[in-house]
Amino acid sequence: MDYLVAIESVLAEPAERLLHDLYGIRQMLDEELEPAIGTLKASSHYLIGVDAVVQDLIDDLTQACDQADALARAVTEVERASSEFVGADLSSAKLDGVLLEGILWDATTVWPEEWESLIRRASLPSSEEQGVLIIAAEPSETILHVEA
Repeated sequence: MDYLVAIESVLAEPAERLLHDLYGIRQMLDEELEPAIGTLKASSHYLIGVDAVVQDLIDDLTQACDQADALARAVTEVERASSEFVGADLSSAKLDGVLLEGILWDATTVWPEEWESLIRRASLPSSEEQGVLIIAAEPSETILHVEA
């Protein structure tokens, strides 16, 4: 299965649920809450039904926020998984035409033999993790020696 198709299939369902819930909230606002609030002027019994509608709205918003958080975590995980190769054995990977900029790796990452010196020249130390390198846009003039 193609990588992007797999990502879409994982993220599509939570995104659709979130969109459905948000449309439901919008519909509740338009059809129930707005008329209920409009009764404030017309009746002294304005609280009848408004509290239930507001509680439904709060519940739907809470659920939508939970789904949005789950979707954001999934996106972050996909981004991390697509750029972190610390400790990976890539010795048989075909890297021709692959955008490597931004890839994280370390001394335990095994590169294809013909790519290793280029990868080292194109890498800089990561500012976030000790011993981790990041492939930069342009190769640097010196080869970085990473310690395991």
